Amino acid sequence: MEGLVHAETQKPPGFFSRREIRAYLRIFAAEVSLEKREEHIVEIIEEIVQGLCKKTSTSERRKLLEEIRQFGCLTEEGLNHSADAIHAFIREHLDTPLEEFEQDGRESFEEKGFQKINDFLYVEKSRDLIYLHLAPLWGKSQAEKFRLLFEGMRILAQQVDEALKNGETLTRVVGRSWIAASAPKALERLGFTIKEAGASEPEAFISVSDLLGRYLLKP
Repeated sequence: MEGLVHAETQKPPGFFSRREIRAYLRIFAAEVSLEKREEHIVEIIEEIVQGLCKKTSTSERRKLLEEIRQFGCLTEEGLNHSADAIHAFIREHLDTPLEEFEQDGRESFEEKGFQKINDFLYVEKSRDLIYLHLAPLWGKSQAEKFRLLFEGMRILAQQVDEALKNGETLTRVVGRSWIAASAPKALERLGFTIKEAGASEPEAFISVSDLLGRYLLKP
């Protein structure tokens, strides 16, 4: 079928190299407390594998997940074993174009009620807080993702300014867990403060006043 990605003719996308998988496992591990960490990683890997390898059976995916549980992801040795197992599975069973996988992720965000800012940045309002959500864009370079995030912050600042003028109360923009853990220096460049590393769930935040001062385009 035209446009279909076949594992035997095309390597998995760069995100799914062993090195990148190890990096993302570390990021996923930083999201939650130690006692919940391993099962959290397994759940995320199951979601990724289901999205990229749709033709695999439940038993095939379950075998991979049991292998990850056996290796564990809480030690360097276990993390390396798990990354190798995930990489081999995706390389063998990859059957979904990356663009389709990314679109599935964006549709999932919209089903959850997240507001789209651009293809990379979505937001969710809760009381006086705005939570950031980053859609999957595995095929884009880090520079391109940073550009989209920067542009998204400008759009968000405009929307926040209008909301404040309409009487809404908003105090902070927050990026939790893997957003804060994945690129702290990039977020600091964007004006965010990173919660101290000892926190069980890393958090990045910027006040609404700082958001408007940095990103609201003056007429």
